[in-house]
Amino acid sequence: MLNCCKTTDCVIFPIVVNFSRTPGTNRYPLSVGCRTLHNMLQEVVVNWFSTPAAAEEPITPPVAINYTKLLINGQFVDSASGKTFPTLDPRTGEVIADIAEGDAEDINRAVSAARKAFDEGPWPRMAPYERSQIMLRFADLVGRHNDDIAALETWDNGKPYEQAAKAEIPMLVRLFRYYADLKIHWKKFKNLIMPQ
Repeated sequence: MLNCCKTTDCVIFPIVVNFSRTPGTNRYPLSVGCRTLHNMLQEVVVNWFSTPAAAEEPITPPVAINYTKLLINGQFVDSASGKTFPTLDPRTGEVIADIAEGDAEDINRAVSAARKAFDEGPWPRMAPYERSQIMLRFADLVGRHNDDIAALETWDNGKPYEQAAKAEIPMLVRLFRYYADLKIHWKKFKNLIMPQ
C-alpha cells in the first residue's frame, strides 16, 4: 500500500475512469490518492446525478395541507391514541405537517368499516357500469389535480417533480381507467395484461 496523505488508512487506488456515459469508450487508467478519488466521485455525483433545482433555494410548493387525520368510515378522525408523527421535508428536514399515527386499534376500525361498507353498502349491489363510472370519476379527479398531487408527492419524499407529474400520477389515472373498463368488459379482458 502506498500512502497518499498523512493518514494510515489512505491508499493509492488504481482506477479506470470512463469520461463518457457509453460503457467501454474513452477509458483512461489513473492512479489517484483517496482525497483525489473522493473529489472525483463527488464531482461525478454532482454533475451526473443532480438536477439544477438541487442548487436552488428550496421552495414550498403552493399546495395547502388540509388533511392530516386518518380516513376511517368516510370521516377524517384522530388516531385512537391521539399520537401524531411529523412528516419531514427531505430537502431541509423541516416539518411539513404532523400526521395522525394509526396503530392496531385504528387498523381494526378501518377494516371493520370497510368490511361493513362492502357487505352492506351500495357498492356490491351496483351494476358493473355504475362501478366503472365511479372509478372513471376518480381517475378524472386525480388527472385534474395532477400538478397538486405531484407537488405534494415531491415535497413529501424528495423525488423529482417530473417523475411524479409525468409518470407516476398519469400511470395511476391510466390504471383506474383500465380497471373501470375491465369492470364492464371483464370477460373479454380476463387474459390481457395491465397497461404500461
